[in-house]
Amino acid sequence: MEGASGENRLAYFISGTVVTQNVTTRTNSTANISTLTQATVKMGSINNPKRVVLRFSIQYEREEAAINEQLFALHGPELPNKDFFSHLIAPNESSKMHIVLDIHCNSHPTIDSSMISYEVFKVKTNGNFNFEKLDTVACEYARKRCELFTIKWCTNRSLI
Repeated sequence: MEGASGENRLAYFISGTVVTQNVTTRTNSTANISTLTQATVKMGSINNPKRVVLRFSIQYEREEAAINEQLFALHGPELPNKDFFSHLIAPNESSKMHIVLDIHCNSHPTIDSSMISYEVFKVKTNGNFNFEKLDTVACEYARKRCELFTIKWCTNRSLI
């Protein structure tokens, strides 16, 4: 492209977007009269709100912070800079407890609960905590249980 005064102008367009976990990668193209170059640009973290449910043995009830840190170290790009809320859910006639993490809740303080995506992990340990990601059936079950127990988004208060 040539401008009125004969200078080369750059044309910029996005030719594709790929989202993987919390990082968006965009392939950008720029062109002028004589060159065409492509570059991959990491756009950083997308702050999509989600709820992560961790199921673990009651014997680790005092390990909430360690479990959370290990989860972020293994499955997240980094700890979401205090933009999360951790609900510790006591067992209900069971030997299992749950941590419900509201991720990016400060960035999204009010949200339609049906729009929150869920991830569910079974937590085991052999020195370090290991996380087994469960399927969509477990995610839907977790969603229903959170609604049943009125676990409000990003707060320790229930609806009742």
